[in-house]
Amino acid sequence: MECKRCIEELTAFLDHELKPDLAKQVYSHVSRCASCAAELRSLKEA
Repeated sequence: MECKRCIEELTAFLDHELKPDLAKQVYSHVSRCASCAAELRSLKEA
């Protein structure tokens, strides 16, 4: 998954609105990508 796609899906990921396969892809990407992980943290704090 590319960062752009991951970032587009982060809000739905946090709201548990993604299909399981897409949620796994986002989770996997965030666990490997520091910039997307930081974006996820900032959304959680908002």
